[in-house]
Amino acid sequence: MGFPTCKLSFTDSERFEPKLIDVLEEKWGDLAESIGVSGCVAQCSRPATRAIGWVGSGYELYMLKLGGTTDGRHQGEPLIDYETGEVYLYQVPAGEVWKVCDALIEFYVKYRGPEEVDGSMGYFFRRVGTRKVIEWLKSHPKTRHLMAPKKVQSKLLGYAELRRARESLQSSPQSGRTSVAPSTLSHA
Repeated sequence: MGFPTCKLSFTDSERFEPKLIDVLEEKWGDLAESIGVSGCVAQCSRPATRAIGWVGSGYELYMLKLGGTTDGRHQGEPLIDYETGEVYLYQVPAGEVWKVCDALIEFYVKYRGPEEVDGSMGYFFRRVGTRKVIEWLKSHPKTRHLMAPKKVQSKLLGYAELRRARESLQSSPQSGRTSVAPSTLSHA
């Protein structure tokens, strides 16, 4: 949803999303993953249920929601470094969104485990965690200029509580899972 259908929308997401998908399909067309876009924080089109979701956060600006799953088990969350309280990719200009998507898909394709087949990108982002995603995007040539953090303490509290609850539920080791060590990340 977005302009012109919804008068609450910050962005023209109805026309933007098909253009974004066209650009990404040129390189990643064979990948069966889901990207969602909504024009405002009401999120009527439910972009947070996608591996990569974009929510209108200002005039032609989008906030990233990462790690949603199409089976509905998980909602995507803003890209937050909980140790520092910094939020990343909070207001990405519409013309830069494809670069972030491209870098995130590249990260997934390069480091996914053998059990992470098409359709599991949201689970991949949840497994590797936001710190590694932030590290990847800060070092990626297409996205490093977008990775200026913002301190948004009021928004962190609810997400931090959810994160702690999720971590306590997942405290037992998962068999067969691989991890991405920070020293192994490269864009080569």
